[in-house]
Amino acid sequence: MSASRHALGEYVGGARELPLLLYSTASSWPPKPSSAARRTDTTHIAVLDSSFNPPSHAHLALALAAPQPTAHLLLFSAKNADKGAGRVGDVRVERRLDLLVLLAHALEERLRAQGHEPHVAVALVKEPLMASKSTLLHDYLSEHGFARPSSTASTSAEPSARLHWLVGTDTLVRFFEPKYYGGEAELQRVARGFFDEERTTFICARRPQSDSQADRDEEEQMLRRPLIAPRVESGDVSVVDVKEAQGISSTAVRDLLKGKADETRGEELRKLVPDNIAEYLEQHAGDDLWIAEGEQ
Repeated sequence: MSASRHALGEYVGGARELPLLLYSTASSWPPKPSSAARRTDTTHIAVLDSSFNPPSHAHLALALAAPQPTAHLLLFSAKNADKGAGRVGDVRVERRLDLLVLLAHALEERLRAQGHEPHVAVALVKEPLMASKSTLLHDYLSEHGFARPSSTASTSAEPSARLHWLVGTDTLVRFFEPKYYGGEAELQRVARGFFDEERTTFICARRPQSDSQADRDEEEQMLRRPLIAPRVESGDVSVVDVKEAQGISSTAVRDLLKGKADETRGEELRKLVPDNIAEYLEQHAGDDLWIAEGEQ
């Protein structure tokens, strides 16, 4: 049994509710301010929460879209709100966890190349809904000496931590979908806790320019929805162009791997995913990589 499969089984079957850290650049994550004079500084954490099915250059580009955060977190949920544990033909969950660590290494390499000291972690969480994940992350951070953002700096000797979720438009729409909360009133209550109390933000990647005009118009209409527009206006939701992510999708990676293997596949694969992930995918491109019928 792989280490990832063992960790997944222990966590999902256990009583622990807080996120489980599977990997971090250093033993202490996230880093705290280095001096007593800066102990009340805010630690900004860029959170990339995705199905990573599998990770691609698009995920890496989105992880780098946050404006100079203190740390990065690659977060995987064992239960997706829509997809459960996965579908036939998806990458096996334990393989995705292996790939997430490789994505963390690729992210560290890019950050160093940009002159930044990397502080990257990979974590597993049980909750499917983002607001619940956010609260659990703050519970985890509180256990590790970080005050919640709503704490008044003058009354706390601990640094605070803010979460900045890196998302695509589909994820943004799902967050503001009342059906996941049992109605609009509960959604509004959850949103107040998420944005106003925890001071969380969304950094949302625009649709690729290659998408149709109709898709882009739909995106603009989405940002003007009554539940979303006020958060855009307040800065709680910002929309950015992530050019490196354009034209790349996990679906394209899966289709390439499931197609006929030839001498060009490795080159094409490296256009879609970092080199270390390409090597892993090529090594495990057989049936062992995919969820089979009856395994969901």
